[in-house]
Amino acid sequence: MAKIAVSIPDSTLSRIDQISRSQSITRSKYVANALDFYSNGANNYKSEIDKLNGQLNEKSKELEALSNEVLPLRERVHTLENTLEEKDEKIDLLSDEVLRLKDGSIRSREDLDNMQREKERLEVALKAKDDEVDFLRSHIAQLTQSISQLALPQMTEKTSRTKETLVADLEMRNCIGSKCY
Repeated sequence: MAKIAVSIPDSTLSRIDQISRSQSITRSKYVANALDFYSNGANNYKSEIDKLNGQLNEKSKELEALSNEVLPLRERVHTLENTLEEKDEKIDLLSDEVLRLKDGSIRSREDLDNMQREKERLEVALKAKDDEVDFLRSHIAQLTQSISQLALPQMTEKTSRTKETLVADLEMRNCIGSKCY
């Protein structure tokens, strides 16, 4: 293997030392690899690099165009997400309202059932009272008829008082509680 002496600036030598250390190779090996690369087709690599740079520029332009399309879509997505959150909150509020109304409906139905049972109970009690009143009226009618038949054409003062007492007694029996029929 041949040796050559080359003069290079200190800054270049410093970079060569730094790179060779990072790659764990000697300075001589690094310089030999660099010369080999350059002499074996650095021009080929240069044209390849230029070609790749051209493709990179095209892809960058495509990326920029896509980015310009994506930005409005991101804003639209953000707007839709906010709208969705608002709708979710509204659904939650309406769900709570439906549950509250359902509970109220159940309580109202229970109240209605209780009122219907109370109404039926009162109707039975009223029917019993009506039957009792009808019985008392028919009994009063019978007693009135009996009094009429017992009345003498010429009543004395004593019999007149007895009749008045019987009528008062009948009137009192005709009154039930504070109601008179």
